[in-house]
Amino acid sequence: MIALGVIALTFLSIVALLGLALTTSRITVSQRDAMLRNRAADGAIEAATASIAQDPGTPCEAVPTSPVPFVDPDGGQVEAVVECVPGDGSQLLTDLDLGGPFVDVVGGSAAPGSTEPVGIRHSGAAPIRFQSDVRVRRSSSLDVLPDGPGLVTVGQYAQGSPGPGRSGTDCGALAAPGPGQVRDRNGVPVCGLASLVTAPVIVQDLGSLGATPGVVPTSCGAGSVVRLTPGFYGAAQVRALNTLFASSGCNGRTFHFDAADDPNASSVYVFDANDPIDTPEWTNTIDTEAPSSAVDSATANACSQEIALAWSASDAGSGVRDTAVWVAEDGGTPAEWLPAGSANAAVFRGRWG
Repeated sequence: MIALGVIALTFLSIVALLGLALTTSRITVSQRDAMLRNRAADGAIEAATASIAQDPGTPCEAVPTSPVPFVDPDGGQVEAVVECVPGDGSQLLTDLDLGGPFVDVVGGSAAPGSTEPVGIRHSGAAPIRFQSDVRVRRSSSLDVLPDGPGLVTVGQYAQGSPGPGRSGTDCGALAAPGPGQVRDRNGVPVCGLASLVTAPVIVQDLGSLGATPGVVPTSCGAGSVVRLTPGFYGAAQVRALNTLFASSGCNGRTFHFDAADDPNASSVYVFDANDPIDTPEWTNTIDTEAPSSAVDSATANACSQEIALAWSASDAGSGVRDTAVWVAEDGGTPAEWLPAGSANAAVFRGRWG
């Protein structure tokens, strides 16, 4: 019985080792297939690039349209196809985007010594960074010392205006190594893209952000990254942020504008640097009661045609502005005797009758 038990345990161990070997083999095959596909894609792109270099006038016509087979030494085979899209580079903004949100900078004021509105103005010792495509309606002013770049993004950068002091589609310093360089995913920022200047502004309903105020930390803390959350930053919060930016305790820190944790929630940041304007209370009073008036005294002299009159008027709502005195003879139609004024006494001259 002891011998049989040892044989059974040995058999179970062999089965377990065989299962591990099969699993390892499957993983190795998957890795080999992935490596083969990567090599095929790299090879197809290199071949297409070489074809374009030989015929740069009509680049897309030089790229093979039929599948290119690739075979590895172990007998694996895969086909790769390269698609060539002609254009001026602006198609990358829509056809080959990152599949997520992009940063759209539409505002801005003129940089010192220039009349060109600047959407992004950044200087310091570290570049401003984005994890998306960046579209600037006008231009950017960057100055990151000592060497730059001034802006780094994993996506495509494009702006509506030419580079500083340039014309047409020339990016100038934005495309050259240095403090003002833009370094995007392909190292070729797009400038002078007129469609960005006239593109409609995407308007975000800010009503839903009112209940989600942005949170400003009291200090930069010990880490190298200061994280901010989407929401509405009012005047007091903007002042708190500016205090952090200018604080010596925040030197060398990176301020990271996080996206919302919920992919269905808004990731919009709203900065309102103006204090709220209090609207003064305005009251309109409607006086529904008519004013009242009365003759207080009428002193007559039997030997004279003159009658000394005194009168008064009152109004419980809006008050009395002036009074006019009308008279009627023997119950006839009243006629104005004294026009509207502030007097409350006068002498009326009658006639004998």
